[in-house]
Amino acid sequence: MFLSLKILVVYHGTHQIFYYPVKNISVDEMAWAYRSSAVVVARSGANTLWELMVLGKPAVLVPLPWSGGNEQQHHARFFISHGLGKLFDQHDASATLLATIHKVYTHRHVHEKNFKKITQRSYAQCCACNR
Repeated sequence: MFLSLKILVVYHGTHQIFYYPVKNISVDEMAWAYRSSAVVVARSGANTLWELMVLGKPAVLVPLPWSGGNEQQHHARFFISHGLGKLFDQHDASATLLATIHKVYTHRHVHEKNFKKITQRSYAQCCACNR
């Protein structure tokens, strides 16, 4: 699923959830997607995690299993250990992903409060040291 689909934008508007698979989106569209989202489903690269940290967006993270130095797993563990979202293994069933998204969405206010407990400096140090 994640190998062929680059981005999945989830729009939460009228209490219905719509999924829009797209190949590429512009910077403005990505900004709109972040602003409009209650929960983000994404890989856990350094840039994505930094954007989530700055915006205070809870997320379901799907680390690349083959990332260099296992950095995406490292970033995801940091994010999850601070109560900012949940981890999803790309080899798990789609139903598990949906349940994980629902869990993060249901507890999004708790995750959002947890963002206030962590500093951007500590995340920057995490990325720089990559440990």
